[in-house]
Amino acid sequence: MPVGPHGCSRQPVGNMTPDLASYDSIIVAVSGGKDGTACLLALHLA
Repeated sequence: MPVGPHGCSRQPVGNMTPDLASYDSIIVAVSGGKDGTACLLALHLA
């Protein structure tokens, strides 16, 4: 098993992708820049 820089063992955490359809509401804070707008659009289309 791999050991991290502080002697901690690292274990895979599995799939960290949330199921967005299971949420009633999603709150997103963006600065209004192109990256935030692209992320907001991608979330809207998901």
